[in-house]
Amino acid sequence: MEFDQQADTLPLQLGCALGCRHLGKGDGSRSHCSTPQSCAGSRKESSLTGACPQGEYSMARRSKNLPNSARGISWYTHAVFKPYALALGQLALTWNSLHESLSFLFSVILTGGFAEQPFAVWHELKADRAQRDLLVGAVKGDQGTRPSVFEPDLLWLCGQAGRVEEARNDAVHSPLWIDDLHPQRKHVQPRTEFGHKRARNLAKKNLLAEFRWCRDYSILLGQFADDIRLSLTTEGHQSWPQRPREPARRVSSAKSPHPQARKEAPPRPPAPSRG
Repeated sequence: MEFDQQADTLPLQLGCALGCRHLGKGDGSRSHCSTPQSCAGSRKESSLTGACPQGEYSMARRSKNLPNSARGISWYTHAVFKPYALALGQLALTWNSLHESLSFLFSVILTGGFAEQPFAVWHELKADRAQRDLLVGAVKGDQGTRPSVFEPDLLWLCGQAGRVEEARNDAVHSPLWIDDLHPQRKHVQPRTEFGHKRARNLAKKNLLAEFRWCRDYSILLGQFADDIRLSLTTEGHQSWPQRPREPARRVSSAKSPHPQARKEAPPRPPAPSRG
């Protein structure tokens, strides 16, 4: 679904079905609004909330009394959410790649290469933390001839992955919203008023900086794991890597999350031939 400056009409209709005075009773029944044209007439006003502008409850009362999940459908397709969706998507992908690299390390430590049995054991565990505990056990019980930094570096790697995981879980499991009491601000924030613990962990943090820190550190740790694996499998022909430095949490604007790519100059027309 493309991000658009205005939300589509589906959330608007759902918003009308939840508390709109045009329904007569306003009992929340999921029927069609009897005056859809009047609701659609204020589409711009409702693009952030997805709720019927003719509803008998003000935005303040709706927000205070009961969260309207139908309104949230339109939030996430609004352009203001695009940098957050991008950062969260990149975080999810880089975290998955990091754990794939850790599974490669697990197999190499046990068998010296890629073998079916270690991967079967690894993927039988459903939780990332349990998989890392498996890797820690393999490192501590290893009897091979290894560099002196083998155990401390791999235990450090698993510990740093655990740090990223805590921040990652806060990021991917926290509900985000636009404050419908001040929709003109278009400010994305974690929704904390209903007691969500992980959202509260993000309450005083810059969301984009936090998401991108998780993404960047996942990349660096994954590269470190891959370099260790290559050092173990090339019999010393590749030197043991240095531990990566933890990236900074760079605070940046949601409007320009990444540097803009320089536009290429249009090709020049061929010079006229001189006959």
